[in-house]
Amino acid sequence: MLEINKNFKFIKIDISDFKKLKKTFQKFKPDYVINLAAQAGVRNSITYLFDYTTSNLVGFANVLECCKLFIIKHLIYASRSSVMDFYLFTIIKNNNK
Repeated sequence: MLEINKNFKFIKIDISDFKKLKKTFQKFKPDYVINLAAQAGVRNSITYLFDYTTSNLVGFANVLECCKLFIIKHLIYASRSSVMDFYLFTIIKNNNK
């Protein structure tokens, strides 16, 4: 649906690669950024810790840095709330023992 808008551009990029991400920001000069990149699921965070950390932490930090450098008007990002729910449950469960 968004592709019909001439101002919308979908870009698939490895956000953990700061140089490529910065070049993309320089090329397109966006006003708004929607970050939906993430490694989902609690099991993946345990099984594939490096990939999960690289995408969700390093990658998101790179997005934030580029938004700051290029003075982006607004950033929308996907929530990682399922991870927080897991850790909250674990903490509560461990405290009840």
